[in-house]
Amino acid sequence: MHSRLLLQAILPIEQGKKRLYNIMALFSKGSLFLMSGNLPVA
Repeated sequence: MHSRLLLQAILPIEQGKKRLYNIMALFSKGSLFLMSGNLPVA
């Protein structure tokens, strides 16, 4: 069947989603730090 082709199509999308979630998590952490004023200003 086409399961291998499907996997090859889905894998990069899933990896991209994970990367996007990581970036979004970093941004939300950063904005939380900025809002609470815990981020040391250089």
